[in-house]
Amino acid sequence: MHKKLTDWIEKKGFSYEEERRDCLYEPNEKKIIVNKKLNKENKLYSALHECGHLLVQKNIFSYEKRYKSQVAGLIDKRKCRSLRWRIDFLKEEYDAWDRGYKLAKRLKIPIDREKYYNYASKCLGTYCRWVIDKDWHKWDYNH
Repeated sequence: MHKKLTDWIEKKGFSYEEERRDCLYEPNEKKIIVNKKLNKENKLYSALHECGHLLVQKNIFSYEKRYKSQVAGLIDKRKCRSLRWRIDFLKEEYDAWDRGYKLAKRLKIPIDREKYYNYASKCLGTYCRWVIDKDWHKWDYNH
């Protein structure tokens, strides 16, 4: 993992971990988790994406305004059944990829923009299928 990114993660009060599971941003546990099976480049891209979630969620007031249905779903789990909730979920996923890319630029971490967004598109494609799948409730995204 790139030292500038792990230093940034630690500065934010989080730990960086590699495990045998999906990549996650765990705000309650203060962890950024990346799947250890990924290649070096995709580990970096995934870590940047998870840091993007940290940046997206850091200001609760703007988060509540931009992702209203996400917040409503935390309060009332029945709201998580709505298409709007799933679309807001997808919107946050995209925003986290975008914020991750901007973070790399700000930290001067050299990454290939084309490869980064190709990988992001691959990951986002799964979420797009989930949003429109009539059996979406059978999917598990740890949210």
